[in-house]
Amino acid sequence: MKKYLAIFILIFFLGTVVPLSIFIIFLKIKPLEADLNKNLKQNINMPPLESPKTIVGIKYLHQSAAFDLEIKKNPGTLAEKKTIYATIMPHHLVASSLINQNLALAAKNSEIKKIIILSPNHFLAPKKAFTSDGNWQTKYGLLESDTDLIKQIVELNLAQIDYLAMEKEHGIFDLLPYIKFYFPNAQIVPLVISENLSFDEADKLSDFFKQKLGEDTLLILSADFSHYLPKIVADFHDQASMAALNNFDYDFIRQMDIDNPVSLYVLLKYLEKQHAQRFVLLDNKNSQDFMANEMLEQTTSYVSGYFTTGAKTEKKQVTFLTFGDMMLDRNVFILTQKAGTFDFPFAKIDLLFKGENYRLANLEGPITNNVSIAAKSHGMQFTISPNFLPALGKRFEILNLANNHSQNFGTSGLQQTKDYLAKTGIEYLGDPANRETEISKIIEKNGLKIGLIGYHALVNDDLNKIIKEIKNLKSQTDFIIVLPHWGKEYKTTPSEYQQDKARKMIDAGADLILGSHPHVIEPIEIYKDKVIFYSLGNFIFDQYFSQNTSQGLSIGLNLIKEDNKIRADYSIFPFLISKQSQPELLAAKERQALFTDISKNSTVDDTIKLQIKNGLIKF
Repeated sequence: MKKYLAIFILIFFLGTVVPLSIFIIFLKIKPLEADLNKNLKQNINMPPLESPKTIVGIKYLHQSAAFDLEIKKNPGTLAEKKTIYATIMPHHLVASSLINQNLALAAKNSEIKKIIILSPNHFLAPKKAFTSDGNWQTKYGLLESDTDLIKQIVELNLAQIDYLAMEKEHGIFDLLPYIKFYFPNAQIVPLVISENLSFDEADKLSDFFKQKLGEDTLLILSADFSHYLPKIVADFHDQASMAALNNFDYDFIRQMDIDNPVSLYVLLKYLEKQHAQRFVLLDNKNSQDFMANEMLEQTTSYVSGYFTTGAKTEKKQVTFLTFGDMMLDRNVFILTQKAGTFDFPFAKIDLLFKGENYRLANLEGPITNNVSIAAKSHGMQFTISPNFLPALGKRFEILNLANNHSQNFGTSGLQQTKDYLAKTGIEYLGDPANRETEISKIIEKNGLKIGLIGYHALVNDDLNKIIKEIKNLKSQTDFIIVLPHWGKEYKTTPSEYQQDKARKMIDAGADLILGSHPHVIEPIEIYKDKVIFYSLGNFIFDQYFSQNTSQGLSIGLNLIKEDNKIRADYSIFPFLISKQSQPELLAAKERQALFTDISKNSTVDDTIKLQIKNGLIKF
């Protein structure tokens, strides 16, 4: 009997007392965020700037053994002894090695007493800029805020106190253990800046920093770069971003693929005033690089580097994003009207457009105030509604008019097109009749001059005008791109006619050929180390009747000039056009299949075939 009683007591103990005890313990160690929210709500009712509030225990992912190992790694050495005024680093802990290297180097080279952290507003708190005067408990001790400087920022209305919003912001708190470890005696100013802070307001903030900060202060831009795109696209976007950092390209900041553009503007303006514009790149990685054998459809990219005394190290680099045929009439127009927004055709590929210096496509049809005929008859006489102009202006710097639809509404329609584009701020080139005065354009940026030539081969196959213009531009430019409208519709291989003309254009001095009109992708050829894309296929069209007409290529061209030599890289971005006439980037499996097909059919050597399979041709 005693034996059974003992068993009963044991079962009761294990089944009731132990779980109850665990539950009680759980209540006592409930998530730190809950305690923090309670404390913060109490703090909100207190006068905002009396004394520092202690913020305790924020999501300590940092307390892992991996963090201890990471922070002890040797970060390397600096090439020269100079004051580091600012750094750019990620806040995703997957890239903790970049954070560690960056701050470890800054600590080696500077006597830092104050650290300003500029973070994006990840959770869209309803303030243009906010801060916190609270102290932060880290694994390595209490990290104090510079309450005097924070008070001045708030009193000048450059930011507001918001404890609850600050508690959520990993753009700040992910960096804090590193900062306390490497700068144990420094005080911080956490500052979260929203994209709706105007650039005029950003100028006031950079002026304040110039007046109040010295060589004992380190500004940290907590920023991640390209988001939600495959690594191949993110890598291309990062090229333009890194050039902009070297060149202090304020105009490009609005277009840059970064989560913190206004903060970057503040940082660069401050550094310009401090005469500390020399940018040193430490590393450029992608979240894909930290994943073992896993292909990610959506990634984040990271740029890590610092700014020190000296003039900017200008980088002669320009990127182009190019497309084939874009037709915005007929069923595209009908679907757009039903959707109620003229951004509709671009909705599923918009992220691709962010982050390049120039975006270029072949515009199949004039922009006129005429009523659409094709939308009613499903015919071939196109006109594009002027209502598309704002959507086009947000996405394109240049459009090519050298095609068989630009004069669908005669010379009057063509002139309306040019007038509309000019008012919208979109450059254009090419002419449906190959008139010499309209045939080309020179683009100049970052110390590079690129010549663009439109060639409508269907109306006049006389190549002499094009050869003459290539030779004319050769002495004026660093790189020449020819945009021929040629070939046979729906034919997936180039004709001998196309091949002959392509090679003659390269013999004359062309550096790249980007073809259009067949409405399908055609193979690639390398001739004299120059790339020929015979046809990029459709970009936006309503030809849903086959897989070939529903696929297209965008080519990302990255040009770099060093020692008077041009290096050209070609990133290949394939997409599928849905029956809603919306292009969308292909997923990894389909992308790889298309790359394999293109490489098999292209006139290139085995080295280039392998590059095509990886989506990147490099010379």
